[in-house]
Amino acid sequence: MTLFLLSGAAVSLTALLIADAVKQPKLSAVLKVVTSALLVIYCFHIYFQQPSTYGVLIVIAITLGALGDVCLISKQKLWFVIGLSVFLLGHLVFIAAFLQYDFNPAESMAGMIGIGIAMYAVFNHIKSKLETTAMKAAVIIYMLTIAIMAAIALSIRVEGEHTLIGLGAILFLLSDYFVANNRFNKTRLYNRAIGLPLYYSAQFILATTIITLQTNSRWLPV
Repeated sequence: MTLFLLSGAAVSLTALLIADAVKQPKLSAVLKVVTSALLVIYCFHIYFQQPSTYGVLIVIAITLGALGDVCLISKQKLWFVIGLSVFLLGHLVFIAAFLQYDFNPAESMAGMIGIGIAMYAVFNHIKSKLETTAMKAAVIIYMLTIAIMAAIALSIRVEGEHTLIGLGAILFLLSDYFVANNRFNKTRLYNRAIGLPLYYSAQFILATTIITLQTNSRWLPV
C-alpha cells in the first residue's frame, strides 16, 4: 500500500510537471489535486499504523495543505487569500505537532533570526506586487508563522538527535519561495519545476515522521 501510494504520487507529480511544461493548465490543476490527495491518503495510511497525538496533528496539517493547494489553483486574489489562510492554519497545526517533542529554545531563536533575515529579503523582493496593506499584512503574518514553524522544527531533538522534521520544514520553506516568486514576480516554468517537488517532498517527509519518530526508525517501513 505504501509503495503504491508513493509510486502513484510520483507518477502524478511527474505528469503534472510535464503538463506545466506543455502549458495545459486544466490538466495541471487536475493532476495537482490528484497528487495532493494521494499524499493525504498516504498520511492517513501512516497514521493508522502508529496512532498518536502528533500523528493526528500532522494529518490535519497536511490535509489543510491539500485544501490550500486547491485554493491556489485559481489565479483570483480572493482564492489566493483563502489559500494563504488555510496554509497559515496548517502551519499553526504543524507548530502544535512539533511542540509534542523537546526543542532547544536558544537554537529556535537563532534559527528564527536567520530565517527572518531571509524572509525579509523575500518580502522586499515581492512587496511591490502586493497591492493593498491588507495583502502585505497577510503575507507578513504568513512569513512569520512559517519562520517560527521551521525554527522550532530545526531545533527538535529525539533521544538527543536531530530528526526528519527539520528537513521537512526547510523543504516546505524553500518551496514557498518559489510559490511567491511565481505568483508575484515572474511566472516561469522553473518556479513550479523546483517548487512543486520541494513541496511534495516536504509533505512526504513530515507525514513519514508520524511513524519514524514513534518507532525510532530512520527509514520508511514499507
